[in-house]
Amino acid sequence: MSTSFDLPSPDVFTAGTVGPPGQRTFFLQVREDELTVTLRCEKQQVAALAEYFGGLLDDLEPAPFGVTGGDLALTEPVSPIWT
Repeated sequence: MSTSFDLPSPDVFTAGTVGPPGQRTFFLQVREDELTVTLRCEKQQVAALAEYFGGLLDDLEPAPFGVTGGDLALTEPVSPIWT
């Protein structure tokens, strides 16, 4: 079964962990309106995405009105739909 999501204007795109150091499980989570999509991933995948997105952000002009961090914590329950 194949599942896909179209989230053209997400409210939040974040990464987080569940569990103690050394036993952590890594997740990516996207929230748009009432839809939350959670994906389980490897630590190296999160690091690679963070580096890539950091480069994209470096190329953007600063927002004229400023941007707040907002709530970047994972939304519970953390139930991945894909690994």
